[in-house]
Amino acid sequence: MNLDLKHLEMIHTLAHSDTVKAAADKLFISQPALSSRIKEAERRLGTPLFVRHGRKLVMSSAGKRLLHSAERVLKELERVEYDIGLLSEGGQQVVRLGLPYLAPRHWLADIYQRMATDCPQLALEVVPVRQEPLQALRQGEVDIALTVRAQPRESDGGLCHQGLFADQLMAVVPADHPLAHKPALVPEDFTALPYITNAAIPERDREHALYFLPNQCAPKRVLQVGYLDVILEMVAQGMGVSILSHWLLASRPDPRLAVRPLSPAPRALHWDLWHQDQPGIAPCAALLAERLSE
Repeated sequence: MNLDLKHLEMIHTLAHSDTVKAAADKLFISQPALSSRIKEAERRLGTPLFVRHGRKLVMSSAGKRLLHSAERVLKELERVEYDIGLLSEGGQQVVRLGLPYLAPRHWLADIYQRMATDCPQLALEVVPVRQEPLQALRQGEVDIALTVRAQPRESDGGLCHQGLFADQLMAVVPADHPLAHKPALVPEDFTALPYITNAAIPERDREHALYFLPNQCAPKRVLQVGYLDVILEMVAQGMGVSILSHWLLASRPDPRLAVRPLSPAPRALHWDLWHQDQPGIAPCAALLAERLSE
């Protein structure tokens, strides 16, 4: 390996400092020493990490790529030190659970209570993941991953797997809108109101891939909102319609909302639990699978 930990700390600190001097102060080295460290990293990599514009350093494409990896590595090292510190003091082992965007959270309080009774040696940490949960699991960012797919998978590179239950995409509309009185919504209905979603770009195993594309239709107007609570509130206030999983919608009943099936019915969603094959993680995974399968 060409780089040392000090080089990763260097580029991370520079990215989060207003000046080179401020970065040097944070690293407890002089400004000339920091400049030498930058040159050393560039020499080892064979490419510039920064481009100087007057008195300001601007990160190059190579520098940005290094920063992306450096922040992940440093964050993981911080987690490792924290976890090992707990274990060395006789404390709990931290188990990180990765949840996808579509997963409701209403069951988590019950899980924490059960773990306190059945697995007191473990401490659960919930980690929202924006990327593919299995990728986060393979990269060690989480220890257990809850996934949802239209096509179920029973194996993946030595990971332990537990199938949970089937789910379905459902339409959610304002309760006082004429669409709320229909037995099911058809593709053409989604042109009547703006469509509210968190994903402006079509994603696999979501409504664009499973419903709109197969039926060769698309909403005329799309509002991108990053938070589920805001999506549901906007629908409740008559600002648009959306499509979400039945499990998610059932966990958030609201008399201002009407939930209706889609026609033709899209493919079912399958919720699964995956985890690393490690003894300390298995009890927590078993507890989660039992609770989520109820």
